[in-house]
Amino acid sequence: ASDFNEDFKAAKCVGTWAGIVYLANDAISKSSAGDEFTFSVNMKTTSTACLQFFAMCYDSSNNRVYPTLSTGQFNSKVIVNSPDYEDDKRYSITLSIAQGWIDLIQSGGNIKWTLQIASGASTDQPVYLYAPKLERGNKATDWSPNYADLYDGINNASKTATNYLNFSSSGLVIGDLTASTLGKNILIDSDSVDIRSGTSVRASFGEDYLYLAKHSRNAKINLCNGLVEMYHQSKYSYDTLFVIDTPNATEIMGTYNPLCVTSTVSGKVAIQFANTSGVLGSIGMVESASGAMITRNVPSTASTYTVLDTGNFYKMMDSGWVNCTLNTGTFSRYSNDIPQPQVRKIGKQVYLRGEAKPSTDVTPTNDQDTIIATIPSGYRPKERKQFIMQGSTSYRWLMGIHPDGTITISRYTNNTTTNQTVSSGAWLCCHADWLIE
Repeated sequence: ASDFNEDFKAAKCVGTWAGIVYLANDAISKSSAGDEFTFSVNMKTTSTACLQFFAMCYDSSNNRVYPTLSTGQFNSKVIVNSPDYEDDKRYSITLSIAQGWIDLIQSGGNIKWTLQIASGASTDQPVYLYAPKLERGNKATDWSPNYADLYDGINNASKTATNYLNFSSSGLVIGDLTASTLGKNILIDSDSVDIRSGTSVRASFGEDYLYLAKHSRNAKINLCNGLVEMYHQSKYSYDTLFVIDTPNATEIMGTYNPLCVTSTVSGKVAIQFANTSGVLGSIGMVESASGAMITRNVPSTASTYTVLDTGNFYKMMDSGWVNCTLNTGTFSRYSNDIPQPQVRKIGKQVYLRGEAKPSTDVTPTNDQDTIIATIPSGYRPKERKQFIMQGSTSYRWLMGIHPDGTITISRYTNNTTTNQTVSSGAWLCCHADWLIE
């Protein structure tokens, strides 16, 4: 029987022999008669014991044989008998190669190095052996690893590196490289760590981002042993647009998700639609701040679209009311309880509301020179729009909405055929709507 104690191998025996053997044919066949080998080992025991080391001989029929003295008879060699109890010492013995051993191996026999232990105790008492070493020569040296074991370790490490590691200009790939196709693997490059299936990235960890389940619409992220689970839900609508409420466009989803957002154009958000089967359609471009649609080309064959259902998106692109820029010094807000000219965009429809007044007397000379305010970019019509507005008392005037965003006043009149002066403080009502093409 055996066990371990303080890194010692224990061989237990009671008044009988126990031991281990190791085939010596290779070492002996490469030696000449008279060559010396030294065996050394650390031993510790709690009882009387005898430790022997010798060569055990077998013929070609595997029968134990005892060569005569003239051909190299080898009796048991006692390394130590009755060592000091509880003492951990290193013991050694030197053997000479006998010609009889060499002859026996050449005739098909076997020689086995044998380490044998006997305990003199009446009950099981362990004998601990540590760091055995067999070496050429007649001097015992400190224990060291066998060079063959070291070579095997280096060879195994080399195989592991070849089979599971590959470094190139693309980075370090860790995975099973023995298969005909690359399966699950990890790519470590200069700016990220990617978890991949083949060359398809499933998750990516960078300095400024974290992508999980990048190519799956139905993936779930499980945290805290199921206490938290994250996944996205989709809802279906007809030709419904969403915009992101952020000052700068940010990539939030991959190209295989139903809504793809990129920042290839500064200050713009590209939205790609997919139908309910996951087939991607065309891309629309919107202003990230104002929500103004710049281009839109959703295919007519995809009548139903899937979009991400999240609070960061606003249905129908409702911008809310946005102030126009008053022509300071000439016009101002009419009163504190009525807003200055403002615009609001819902989808492609723009609405104008508000009231203004001139700060001094103003006499318009044509249809474009006298500017009340300027509409922000993204709300402006493609062509000039004109509307009849009410002024103070019975005055009427022509309001122009121009492609450059200016709101102008002209033809201010009180039932006459000539332009009249707009008095300081006159009430100018501004209400209209138009379609952005």
